Amino acid sequence: MPGGDGFEFIREVKADPELSSIPFLFISSTVWRDKDRTDGLTLGAQKFIIRPIEPLELLREVAACLKR
Repeated sequence: MPGGDGFEFIREVKADPELSSIPFLFISSTVWRDKDRTDGLTLGAQKFIIRPIEPLELLREVAACLKR
């Protein structure tokens, strides 16, 4: 993301009362450190997915996040 990252973005969205209920999930194509996964979930993401992931599995993960 030019000029920022997903962590910064989720912080800003979750800080806005009108947007804070939007569900988030992180999808990474690189292996991030365990701390990055923990930080993402702590900031309010419902899932942290590492790619590659099968398309149907990704759809199931997204659907599960939207049902919460």
